[in-house]
Amino acid sequence: MMSVCNIGELLKMNSTLTSLGLEGNHIGVEGLKRIGEALAVNTTLLTLNLSANDIGDVGSQYVSSALKENNSLSYLDLGANEIGFIGSSEIAEALQVNRALKDLKLSYNQIDDDGFQSICEALKRNTTLTSLSLGCNNIGDVGSKHLSSALKENEILASLLLDQNQIGEEGLRSICQALRVNHTLMDVSLYRNNIDHGSQILDEELKVTLFE
Repeated sequence: MMSVCNIGELLKMNSTLTSLGLEGNHIGVEGLKRIGEALAVNTTLLTLNLSANDIGDVGSQYVSSALKENNSLSYLDLGANEIGFIGSSEIAEALQVNRALKDLKLSYNQIDDDGFQSICEALKRNTTLTSLSLGCNNIGDVGSKHLSSALKENEILASLLLDQNQIGEEGLRSICQALRVNHTLMDVSLYRNNIDHGSQILDEELKVTLFE
């Protein structure tokens, strides 16, 4: 059986592989370190699935370092990896300089409002990411305010998934306010949050937008 170390070495030398799925392998921090080192020099891999691999905050640092150097990877799935505040902050730092990644999945982690703030700050500078998934985290109304601020400046994000978080009516209003000036976001999913009167709020906000 090929070890993670072997895969890392393979990625350093390979010039044809464009897609790699390693989900559910419990790679862990050491394994991620090897893969991160390979990604920093690999120029052909476009799609990488690392979901459910026990990466955690420490492993996220290796992902961040790789993304700062990599210029080819366009799709990355880091879902279900126990990534929290430190890890999301590290990834956000990479998003500020990365110019290749278009689709990032961070669902089923432990990202709260503080961690989400770092990501939102990165969205103000990022010019390539078009799809971001953050379902099943711990993002609430405070995080939605950070998002609102980011969406007023971001001019590239088209799809945003925030299902099963803790966003309430106040958070929805913040997002709607940003949509008045944002002209690139086409798909926002807020399934199973804490929004009790969502249709009323959307109706009110859309009327304001239409008649301004």
